[in-house]
Amino acid sequence: MSDGIDVCDLADCPGDVPTFAAWLNREWGHHDGLTLADSEARLRGYLHRDRIPLALAAYVGGQPAGIVILRDHDLASRPDLKPWLSSLFVAPEFRRRGVGAALMRAAEARARRIGLDGLYLFTRHQVALYASLGWEAIGEEVDGGRPTTLMRKLLAAEGG
Repeated sequence: MSDGIDVCDLADCPGDVPTFAAWLNREWGHHDGLTLADSEARLRGYLHRDRIPLALAAYVGGQPAGIVILRDHDLASRPDLKPWLSSLFVAPEFRRRGVGAALMRAAEARARRIGLDGLYLFTRHQVALYASLGWEAIGEEVDGGRPTTLMRKLLAAEGG
C-alpha cells in the first residue's frame, strides 16, 4: 500500500494476535468486562479471509500499526442491522499517518469482495473522520449508557 502502510488479513499474521488483542482490550475490553485472555480468544475467532467475522491488520515498516474487524453484530440495541465495521484502532505512534483510512479502504474492499453491499458502524468521537471517508450518520444510539452516532456506508460493486 502507499505511504509504507501494508494491510493484510490477521489470519496471515496470527503471531501478532496478542499485540492487537492487548490494544483492543485496553481501548474497549474493560467496558465489556473482558480480560486480556478473553480479548485474545475473541480475536483468534476472527482469523478468516473470505467470511465474517474477519480482522485486517495494518503494518508500517513491518511493525503492527492498526486493526479493523468486520462482523455480523456490534451494537446490542440494533440487532436488526448487519454487518458491521468494528474496532478500528490505530496505535498512538502511527496516528495521523493514513493508517486508519488505509484500514477502512481495505475493509470496504474486502466487504465488497465477499458480497456485502453495505456496512454499519457506531462511534462516539470520530464522526468527522468517518464522514470524510464517505460514511453517513443515520441516527443516535446509546451504548453502555453513552451516546453514540450510528453510521452507514453503502458499498458500490467494484468497478461500478
